[in-house]
Amino acid sequence: MAIDMEQLNHLNCDYTEVTGKPVRRFVCPITLQDDPDTELCNGHVLNGALETASRTTVIQRKDVDGYFGTTIESDLIRLLNAPISTPQELLRHARDMTVTLPSGETSAAFFANKKARAKFQQIDLLGPDGKAVASPFLRSSKLEPKLHKGLQVEWLMVFTNSAVLGTLLKSAYLALFRLLGYRWVFSAAGDKVRRSLAEFYTSQAGKEGSVDYFSEYNGAFNVLLNGLPEGICDTLNDRSFWLHFADDSEWPILFAQTCLFKVNSRLITITLPATEQDVFYFTAYVHYETLLRDRSLLQKILYARYENATIQIDPRPLHFIYAPKPQSGMGNAAE
Repeated sequence: MAIDMEQLNHLNCDYTEVTGKPVRRFVCPITLQDDPDTELCNGHVLNGALETASRTTVIQRKDVDGYFGTTIESDLIRLLNAPISTPQELLRHARDMTVTLPSGETSAAFFANKKARAKFQQIDLLGPDGKAVASPFLRSSKLEPKLHKGLQVEWLMVFTNSAVLGTLLKSAYLALFRLLGYRWVFSAAGDKVRRSLAEFYTSQAGKEGSVDYFSEYNGAFNVLLNGLPEGICDTLNDRSFWLHFADDSEWPILFAQTCLFKVNSRLITITLPATEQDVFYFTAYVHYETLLRDRSLLQKILYARYENATIQIDPRPLHFIYAPKPQSGMGNAAE
């Protein structure tokens, strides 16, 4: 797909306006590198493999976008696509599968090519329509060759917390970059998130090493479990987001902003640090860290929308009840 030259020119002019410096090709919002020979792409803010999500793109360096895609984004795709996946698709990512036999005995099951038939029994798992959903091998037991009804099949789907978190941080960071341009990138809050993303890329840490770069944001994303409320807005489609103000001082302190993503009939929220003025950043970030640890933090959440180059804020507070934070720290569920 050809690069959106209108968007490229807009971003380059924006960079020069914010920094006073010329652009040779394109200044990557993550690495801040401006390589005239680099290949660019219209990168999806939310991975294009998500079944139902915004297809909004923003110009990125192809190598940077591709690195995140090949290392950590697959975990988020499997997690968010799981509720609408077919049994076949879910089983494709299964781990530690077991089958409870009619005798009550439990046998481990696994997938392999047809050569495994020489040593292990292969069974067909049938769906409601009588068609085979999957055909795993039994590792230690054998079934009588006939139709067995009501067998219990269990398996695990494993996700790396820091991979899911890092992917959503990148999406939210790029969503705000698309809205606010380089003034977000060079703000104290934006630079904080940017450096985590850039260090993950430059170190080539891979999924296994992602925890070292994203764990400090544990608790930053949430999934609205009870479906999409009617009329709920979305950062990519409606240019909307939430602003979090600390409400325990003489004047409210802006300390966080939440991006909203509609994915597969669920609302995904990812909360990033924020501040009205960089001089207040460190005070604001203390509130942000507290929020990630304790969702009962006294705060005021306001709906905001970016329109006509200004942020319009609805003064009426929003109200949420958060489910208890899971032990993994990966995210919360909101009601």
